[in-house]
Amino acid sequence: MTTTDTKKGAATIEVERKFVLTPEIKKRIHALNPGVRTVPKRRRDTYYDTDACFLTTKGWWLRLRNERWELKCLVPGTQHSIAHDEVEDEEQIAQRLSLSGELSVSTLALQGIVPFANLYIERETIWRNDFVIVFDKCTADAGSFHYEVGEIERKVSREDVHIAEREIEDLTTQLGIDPTPVRGKVLEYLAKRRTAHYNLLVSAGIIDPTSRSAQG
Repeated sequence: MTTTDTKKGAATIEVERKFVLTPEIKKRIHALNPGVRTVPKRRRDTYYDTDACFLTTKGWWLRLRNERWELKCLVPGTQHSIAHDEVEDEEQIAQRLSLSGELSVSTLALQGIVPFANLYIERETIWRNDFVIVFDKCTADAGSFHYEVGEIERKVSREDVHIAEREIEDLTTQLGIDPTPVRGKVLEYLAKRRTAHYNLLVSAGIIDPTSRSAQG
């Protein structure tokens, strides 16, 4: 499969599928690479938007991950997975956001773009050929919010999005993963803590209304 150019500023399409983590599924995934275990890594994800949800209602997710800016822009057309155009170059992010200055918390605030979620995540990562499989444990709001979810992802070029989706579908079938759509971390946070924001995204067609919590 052809992947995108990895030079500075090149955007990559990330195709992903969230799933419910069960002891059985974890065991099957670890069996893909016997004896291989990764040390869980911790990170902080701070998500930004305007009070009117201007970015997220377009399917744009701006976040600061451990002091590194990322912008994920929804790519429509997938069925069972979700695809995002990932931009990590700060100059390109600033251009997409039409910022008059460099990308920073203060510059964003001048445009009314402020944090709406702070998520703390402990992530275990497993690699399977070109796939990345992660187990995420997430907390927020001084530990009062807890969420655990799995994710299979693959980064490809735009023309290979549907191929990646089919391959992820094959892997989930192989692992016996329930195909029912599952909410990711930030969507679960919105569903539980910012219901009006969540419902607005459902109305805008950004969120699949049939998706469910990974916590049951």
